[in-house]
Amino acid sequence: MPLRPIRSANCLHQKLLGLGLGVLIIADVVLGMAQGWPLMLLGVALWGIHMGMTQGLLATMVADTAPAALPWHGIWFLQFDEWCCDAGFKRPGRAAVG
Repeated sequence: MPLRPIRSANCLHQKLLGLGLGVLIIADVVLGMAQGWPLMLLGVALWGIHMGMTQGLLATMVADTAPAALPWHGIWFLQFDEWCCDAGFKRPGRAAVG
C-alpha cells in the first residue's frame, strides 16, 4: 500500500492561518510588555510557535494557488526576498548579506 502524504487540508487553511496570526498578536503583546528575561523569552517562544504554524501553511497555500503548469513560480515568488538577500543585492536601509 503506497504511503500518502499527510496534508493540512483536513482543516481549513484560513482557520489555521487565523490561529497562527492570533498567536503572533499575543507574542507581540507579550514582547511589548516584557520588562525582564522571562516575559521576553515567553514572547520569543510564542513567536517561534507562530512561525512553525504559519510558514509551511503559507507555502502550501501559495503552491496550491499557483497554476498547475507552473507550480514552482508561486514558491519562487514567496522566497524572492530571501534569495535577493542571499545573493548580496543591496537595498536601501538594509545591509548586504555575505
